[in-house]
Amino acid sequence: MIKLFFVFSIFLGVAQVQAAEPKSVHQIMIKSISFDPKTITIKSGESIEWMNESLTQHSATADDSKTFDTGLIEPQKKSKQTQFTTAGTYLYHCSVHGKTMHATIVVE
Repeated sequence: MIKLFFVFSIFLGVAQVQAAEPKSVHQIMIKSISFDPKTITIKSGESIEWMNESLTQHSATADDSKTFDTGLIEPQKKSKQTQFTTAGTYLYHCSVHGKTMHATIVVE
């Protein structure tokens, strides 16, 4: 009986660890003056981080200026993760280069 309880306790511990795993994190690359991919579709609860592969600073700033803003991302660095919990289409741009450098996030 004690062995069965011990095995059952281990099983519950594993199940709890698996349930606590974070949602997926997607990467968007910043190259020169573009985002790659230009459009990405993710699920609600997932996150995005931007990796600046260019030689200058960039940002990922929501067009509405409220939803998200990574701040300036230094060359060869990545942003903090931004989690998206509400379904919708999010348009964003680089605050340095304006809306000529723009992309879209679709959250399902």
